[in-house]
Amino acid sequence: MKKYLFLIILVLSFNSAFACHCGVTELVNQVSISDFVATAHVTKVTPNKENPKVYSDLEINIISLYKGDHLSSLKVQSLSNTSCSLIIKENSTWLILAKKDKNGHLSFNFCSNSRQIDPVSENSKESLERKIELLDYIKSKNIQVNNPFNLEVSVLNKPFDEFRGIQLPNKEFALYELKINKDLSVESIKQVKGFHTKDIDEKIINIIGQNLKVYTPKRDDKIKEETKLIFALYYYSDEKYESFFSHLDL
Repeated sequence: MKKYLFLIILVLSFNSAFACHCGVTELVNQVSISDFVATAHVTKVTPNKENPKVYSDLEINIISLYKGDHLSSLKVQSLSNTSCSLIIKENSTWLILAKKDKNGHLSFNFCSNSRQIDPVSENSKESLERKIELLDYIKSKNIQVNNPFNLEVSVLNKPFDEFRGIQLPNKEFALYELKINKDLSVESIKQVKGFHTKDIDEKIINIIGQNLKVYTPKRDDKIKEETKLIFALYYYSDEKYESFFSHLDL
């Protein structure tokens, strides 16, 4: 747990010191609002001819495609000489989450939840492995991850305290399909992937049903029609500290 707390503090400190505020977006939600998700090897990086201060052009070889079309190039919003600068080097490997930006370009940036996976620091290794395992599972089961109204989902961590210290396989996660009514209430919760323990799975569904809140970006009180969302819950363990559940992918 200590290293997870370290990562949170590091991110918050970085944002405060350099004023590039991204907010916290969980991986499944980021996938739902992305047009392209893949792991890829970057073979070439060149400044964009039309707008070199904003974009760099990337040539890539896709390793695993999770969402979108199979392509060989896209842009990164490098934003040179700003607090949100994202520098991509040739011959590096990345988990890329990109979407069409306001200029119509398929691109990703500092806040897109994209991560370098090779080379990777020891502190980030487990987090990246968990992200890739989740994406591999979604792909293997052909799970549709959509969010047409860009809804935000939150649930308090406190109700999960009863599970602190339980032993489960490391990097474990569970997925749930939420059916959302027009008034943003949750009509039903369907377990897509559980933690393989019936008692725990049943308790968790009850906790989610009693504590989960759904919001629109503008905090409206309704949406045009019913929709479905995929919600993820993650298990974290550490040899020296109590294990815990969280809806955040740390």
